[in-house]
Amino acid sequence: MRAALGRSGRPGRARLRAALTAAALVGPLLVVGTAQAATVNPGSLKHINKKATAGAQGVALGWTYRAQKPTAPGTITIAVPAGFSAPQSATPSAPGYLGVTSGCAQFQVVGTAAQPDGSNVITVATDCADGQTATLAYGNVTVPTTPGTFAFPAAFTPAGGAAIPFADANTFTVSAGPLASLTVSPTTSTIAPGATQAYTARGFDAFGNAVALDPSGTRYSISPNGSCAGATCTATAPGTHTVTVKNKGIAATAVLTVGTAAAEADLAVTQTVDNPSPVYYDDVAFTTTVTNTSATTATQDVSVVLTIPAGLVTPVVTPSAATSYDPATAIWTIGDLAPGAQATLSLSALADDVRFGARTLTAAVSAATPDPVSANDTASATVTSRPAPVEVTITPDPANPQPIDVGVPGTVTWTASFANAANPAAPAPTGTFHWSCIGGNGEPCGDSPALSTPNILTLSLSATGLPIGEVSLYALFTPDAASVNYVQETASTVLVFTTVYDSPPPGGADLAVAQSVSSPSPVYYDDVTFTTTVTNTSATTAAQGVSAAVAIPAGLVTPVASPSGTTTYDSSTGVWTIGDLAPGAQATLTVSALAGDVALGAQTVSATVSAATSDPVPGNDTASATATPRPAPVAVVITPDPGNPPVIDISAPGTASWTASFVNAANPAAPAPIGVVYWTCETLSANPCPLVPALYPGANLSTLTLTMSSLQIDVYYLTAIFAPLESAENKANYVQEGVFSTVNFTTTISGGA
Repeated sequence: MRAALGRSGRPGRARLRAALTAAALVGPLLVVGTAQAATVNPGSLKHINKKATAGAQGVALGWTYRAQKPTAPGTITIAVPAGFSAPQSATPSAPGYLGVTSGCAQFQVVGTAAQPDGSNVITVATDCADGQTATLAYGNVTVPTTPGTFAFPAAFTPAGGAAIPFADANTFTVSAGPLASLTVSPTTSTIAPGATQAYTARGFDAFGNAVALDPSGTRYSISPNGSCAGATCTATAPGTHTVTVKNKGIAATAVLTVGTAAAEADLAVTQTVDNPSPVYYDDVAFTTTVTNTSATTATQDVSVVLTIPAGLVTPVVTPSAATSYDPATAIWTIGDLAPGAQATLSLSALADDVRFGARTLTAAVSAATPDPVSANDTASATVTSRPAPVEVTITPDPANPQPIDVGVPGTVTWTASFANAANPAAPAPTGTFHWSCIGGNGEPCGDSPALSTPNILTLSLSATGLPIGEVSLYALFTPDAASVNYVQETASTVLVFTTVYDSPPPGGADLAVAQSVSSPSPVYYDDVTFTTTVTNTSATTAAQGVSAAVAIPAGLVTPVASPSGTTTYDSSTGVWTIGDLAPGAQATLTVSALAGDVALGAQTVSATVSAATSDPVPGNDTASATATPRPAPVAVVITPDPGNPPVIDISAPGTASWTASFVNAANPAAPAPIGVVYWTCETLSANPCPLVPALYPGANLSTLTLTMSSLQIDVYYLTAIFAPLESAENKANYVQEGVFSTVNFTTTISGGA
């Protein structure tokens, strides 16, 4: 019900309790499902075989079933993932044949059904007494060529009841097949006589899946001369040499040229992800950056092994200019990198199934030019999907009148929908849906099958059967247990509409005033807009001499009133002069301002309309809207001195400086918060930071200055922490918690050494 509670305080607690009670009374499937879970035992269903290698054929799979009291006749459904042989019960010699062995009164396959996503559903009719067992064989199966853990969700549905999932996980693991090919990198390299070159070998099965190599079974050799110690080879004779790596009779080669040693250049790779904990089907983006940190030496033949983790949805790889990525080999080819140059590769995708767990993208860089620092040649980033919230939406039929006149016969209609709140394009959740509708005093909304039967998404009601006044229409959706990718709680929304009985006497014109606010709970100094609307609801009579008293509260900051058309507003008297309003015509007045001091509390704009023409319905002549400001969050901004170099050369003289400032995160133009700034400094390699005045505890210095000669070669992380002071104004208008921001910089020595 959280969506219902977020609507301007409507409806009240009494109405909310009535809505939940109504949902429970008209939702028998939820109650029945709970009762059956307590009285019927689904028994156990377990895999006979739980693993195979990628692409294996003729695999024998199956399940053993054991009934446990209290038992009941029913059906067992098993979902077979896409990629496995389609199950069938017609031809014993064909792939996917289903065979049954059972001592039960009944245990037989009654159907198989292919699903749009490529999966299949097996349905077995069963009637087994307590302790009886049965076997369902799923034979001669060809498994997927991609390694991974595949779920076979299964459930028992007693006759006339709701589905009960089996407790067993029922997963099947596909691992990579036997070694079929090798690659070795770098494929070409040059060393000085007597220098060494380290190699990396990678193995793949017949389907291109990575196979872990046993280091003890991997052998390196070099010809026509030289030697190899493990994966590191050397030679002293100038010329071209061939390095061969073998494992289980499979070989790959690389060319090693012995000549003048190339200059060294440190390559550094970093890996980041914008959202390490995305909800199911939310956007996620990895960024891989390779930097030649040398100030003088170009790096040649740069490449990166970058294997995209399986399971990400619709991954798209975008390498930077002049570079390329081959998904078949997982190699990002960069080429040459000039001193200080960078190359980037972005991977955008959608977060996948929550059951698959963490997904890690790892990058390993190598080059023909020797790299003196190997510690920064590998980097990785991980995302772990979590369940997405469900968003419920109510869409009124465009033909619904507003407001609804209960004196006019007709039908009004609404349609509900539910989807992934982060990405409506995601596979929709499955579950149970209910409608509930109550009037302002708890009156019913009439009779409709959709109000008493679950899972009817369109609600049609007779206008003449609706209560008069404010009516609250609720849509409630509860995901079922199989929807593991969605938050397991009831999602809801409420639509509030108004009904009237419009029967004005001849000669009168009913003026109705409405008041709304853009943000009922804005943060300090955030934009807020009040809108006053006056409508002549009469279809035949013009209203003459119309005006409205609209008072603007003093707590709003820089309010600006904007009347529509030819109407005028006098801020000194608070009178909005409208003039004559034709039948059905409207006039509007907007007051835009900034949310003021939180200590002043709620700010209410009220409007009362009057006219020379008689008004037969005075009950709708006054309306108001309220905005209650709340404390704003604080943002910390770290600004580097414009003279700071991008990479600090610690052998050069001089200093580098950073300045911290803190502002209202919603509106930097607001009066700044009052507080104390603290600086901290850390390094990637745990080297000590130089102790300067700004780093002293309690120094409260907004500018941090470091002398270049006091630094070491490392990556430095500078953090500015803002702690608010509990002054009366500061405490009222800003969130009372510490905030921080961090920047980093890299140091080097001239020459890249």
